[in-house]
Amino acid sequence: MNPPRKSHRLHRLGMLLICIAWVMQLARLFSAPGRIESAPFHSANDRSRWCTVASLVESGTYQIDHWIAIKDSDGKRPWATIDMVRHRGWDGKDHAYSSKPPLLATLIAGVYWPLRQITGISLTDHPHYMARLILLLVQLIPLGIFWSITWTWMQEQVRSRWGLAIGLAFLLWGTFLSTFSISLNNHLPGAISVAGSLILLERSMRPSQPPIALWRAALLGALAAFGSTCDLPALSWWAITAALLTWHFGGKTLVAYLVGGIPILAAFLATTWLAHGDLRPPYAHRGLGDRIGTLEAPLRQTTPEKSESPEQNSVASSKPSESGDPSSTLSTPPAKPPLDPLLQWLQQQGFQLSDRTSLRRAERLGHWELHDAQTSQRFAVVQKGDRWDLHQWDDWYDYPGSYWLPENKRGVDRGEPSRLFYLWHTLLGHHGILSLTPFWWLAIPGLWVAIRDPSNGSSRWLFVAIALVTLVCLIFYWTRPLVDRNYGGVSSGFRWAFWMIPLWMLPTWKSLQAMSKSSILRGIIAASLMASIFSASFPWTNPWVHPWIYQWWSYLGWIPQ
Repeated sequence: MNPPRKSHRLHRLGMLLICIAWVMQLARLFSAPGRIESAPFHSANDRSRWCTVASLVESGTYQIDHWIAIKDSDGKRPWATIDMVRHRGWDGKDHAYSSKPPLLATLIAGVYWPLRQITGISLTDHPHYMARLILLLVQLIPLGIFWSITWTWMQEQVRSRWGLAIGLAFLLWGTFLSTFSISLNNHLPGAISVAGSLILLERSMRPSQPPIALWRAALLGALAAFGSTCDLPALSWWAITAALLTWHFGGKTLVAYLVGGIPILAAFLATTWLAHGDLRPPYAHRGLGDRIGTLEAPLRQTTPEKSESPEQNSVASSKPSESGDPSSTLSTPPAKPPLDPLLQWLQQQGFQLSDRTSLRRAERLGHWELHDAQTSQRFAVVQKGDRWDLHQWDDWYDYPGSYWLPENKRGVDRGEPSRLFYLWHTLLGHHGILSLTPFWWLAIPGLWVAIRDPSNGSSRWLFVAIALVTLVCLIFYWTRPLVDRNYGGVSSGFRWAFWMIPLWMLPTWKSLQAMSKSSILRGIIAASLMASIFSASFPWTNPWVHPWIYQWWSYLGWIPQ
C-alpha cells in the first residue's frame, strides 16, 4: 500500500495544535507544585533520580546519603525517597543509592553539568529553577519532537481526515506520556525511543521498499536498545526487532543493528557497575548472595528474640511465601542464631569482624542479618532445620527503617495477593489499560485486520511482533511475585505498560481508517477518546497519584485502606 499524499494545510493545522499542546505542557511544568513546597518533585520515584543527578554533578558519586538527609526551613526532607537501596560502596562503607538503573540519571547529569557551569546555579540550592530547566530539555523538547514525527507518520497511515483529527487529539491529550511529562521518569524517554525504532522499522518493511540503509539499521538498534534500558521488558522489542530485520534483510543488516544497540546496552551495564560494583541493577538484589558455609548449631540452644514485634512473629503462621524459600514456610517463630559461634566460625574462614557486630531479624522469616557496623560487612544467616547456612548479604532493600519491609509498606505497595484480581485490575479495573484509556480497544481489531490484510505483504509480521511483545510483557507483569504486583506503586496509570504506547498506536490507526465511515462507530470512538483524555488529564498537577477509578472506589469503600 502506497502512503497517501498528505495535505499541506492539514499538516500545518496539526503542527499548530502540537504547538498549543506543547505550550500547555510547558505551563504545567512551571506551575505544578511539588509534594513539598521547597522542591518541585512529585514523588519518591522522581526524587530518587534527582538525588543521583545532583550527587553525580555536585559530589562526583552515585551515593545519595547527603541529599536524602537535607531538611528545609520547615523541618521537612524534600529530597527523601523510599526508592533507594543500601549496600557497601567502593569505599568499604554503607551508603544509600537510588534503586533506579543509573544510566538515565547519568545521561541527565550530563545535561545538568554544563547548565550548572553556565548559570552558576546548583540543583540542590535552587531545585525549582534548575529541575524545571532540565525537564524542559530532557523531556518536553523530546516530547514535542515525538509528537511532530508521529503526526507526520500518522498521515502516512490514515487517509480519513476525521481519523487524523481523532488520532492527533489522542496523541496529544489521551495518553499518559503527556501526563508524566512534568516529572522525571523513565517511561517517557523509553516510549519515545521505542517509537523511533518502530517508525524506522515500519517504513523499511513496506511492500516494494528498497533494503534499509545500514546506518538506519544502526540507528534503529540504538533506539530500541535505549528503550530497553529505560524499561527492561522492552528488551523483548529489541530482540524481536533483530529477528524481523534478519529475516527481512539478512545478516549485514543484523550486524549494523547490533553495532548500534550493543554500545547502549554496554553503557547500561557499565553505569550499573560504576554505581554499585555489580552488573545487576538494584532490584535484582532481593535475595541471598553466594553461600559461604554451614554452622551446625542445634535449635534447642537458642530462643526467639523477645524484642521482635507481634506483627513480625505472626508471619510464621501465614501462608507460604511466593519467594520459594523453604525457610519462609516455618510453622513456628524462628530461633535467633548464636552470635559467638558465628563470629568464631567466620573468623576461621578469614573474615575479620569487629566487636561492633550484631544480629538483626531480616525481612524473610528464618533469615537474620549479621552486620559489622565498623567494617560494613553483612552476612545472611538462614535457618535450615538444625543448622545455620551463611551467605553473603544481597538484599539491598532490607535495611533498618526501609519502607519495603512488610510492616512498613502501605496500600498497593503491599502487593495484590490474587493473580486473577491483578490481571483484572491491570486490564479493566482500577489501574486498567482499557478502563482508563478505552481508546486502546481500537488496537485489538486493528491488529486483526492488519495481520489478515494480504496487501500489507511481509509487513504483516510487524503486527504479529507487536501482538506477541504485548502478550509476553503483560504475562510477565501478571506472573510477578507478590512484592512486584503493586501496579507500579502510586501512579495514575499502569505505568509499566507505557513504553508500549507507540506500538499500540499503529494498529489503532488501522482501526480508525477502517471505521471512519460508520456514524455509530464514530460516536463510540469519540466517547472512548473523551474518557481517555479525562483519565490522562485528571492528575494534571501530579502524575504520581492513584488513578481516578482507584480514588473513586476508595471513596466508596470498595478498596480497603
